[in-house]
Amino acid sequence: MQAHIDEQNLTAETKIGLNGWVKAGEFCFSFGWQSRKFIETGDMNFSLVGGGPTLVDRRDGKVIPMANMGSMENYESRGDPYNGLSNVFHVTGSLNEGQRRDAFKFFRELTDKSIVECRDVIDSMMSGEIFIFDASALREPQILNHVLRFRELGLTVKRLTAFEAAPERREDDQSSEGNT
Repeated sequence: MQAHIDEQNLTAETKIGLNGWVKAGEFCFSFGWQSRKFIETGDMNFSLVGGGPTLVDRRDGKVIPMANMGSMENYESRGDPYNGLSNVFHVTGSLNEGQRRDAFKFFRELTDKSIVECRDVIDSMMSGEIFIFDASALREPQILNHVLRFRELGLTVKRLTAFEAAPERREDDQSSEGNT
């Protein structure tokens, strides 16, 4: 972390350092930092404002300056704000009987699932489970059409970040959902 700080090429007046707090999360560490002059003197005139913490991803050592992008908790729940979106979606919600019929038809068109599997997916969504829609094989216009169709049915659709959609992360989510 100190190496990342040292790479910033700051002048002696604005040199920064770790301010003593480190938080350990499931997927990353969060480090607080401040101007070295403020750390040494406590004089607010030397305080840096709005920088936010810097995170280090435990898995690959990537350094992520958060600035005002959020907290470690946001990073762990939503993914790297600088990382792109995936083509994986969480679809949730409940349906009335008319929507249920339409959703059943849509799921049959969308997936290669059997009639029984489509019914089970819809029933599990009705009980609060998440349907994971992986649109990786589709082009963006098709993806948008499917997302719109989900929303027309009254379902909530969340596009996952690449971090959230990582296969090991999805397996963890599914195993914890099955235990609820």
